[in-house]
Amino acid sequence: MADYEPYIQKAIETKENNQRLLEVRYSDAWEIARKAASILKNEYFADEVILFGSLLHKELFSLNSDIDVAVRGIPCDRFFQALYAVGFLSDIRVEMVDIEECRDYIKEVIKKEGIRL
Repeated sequence: MADYEPYIQKAIETKENNQRLLEVRYSDAWEIARKAASILKNEYFADEVILFGSLLHKELFSLNSDIDVAVRGIPCDRFFQALYAVGFLSDIRVEMVDIEECRDYIKEVIKKEGIRL
C-alpha cells in the first residue's frame, strides 16, 4: 500500500501558505486602497472616493482580486490620467468607475455596500 502521508502533509502546507499569502494580500489591498484614495483626492480633486467589491467581503477576496473604487468629481479630461496614476500602484490592480457614469446596477452596489475612503 502506498504511503500518502507526504502528499497529505504537502497539501496542508500549501493550503496554510496560501492562507498566509491571502492575509498579506488582503492587508496590502486595504493600504493600496487608502493610498489610491489619497492620490485621487489630493492630485485629481475627487470629491468622493468609495470602496466597493470583494475587498469589503473578506470571504470573497482572493489572490486574484482587484480593488474597486468609485469616484465623483474628477474632470472627464483627467479621468484616465487618474486611473493610470492609481491603477498600478502595486501588483493589485485598482479598478475605478465614475459614480455618475457607471451602470445602474453598479450604482446600486456602491450605494448599498460602499464605504467612503
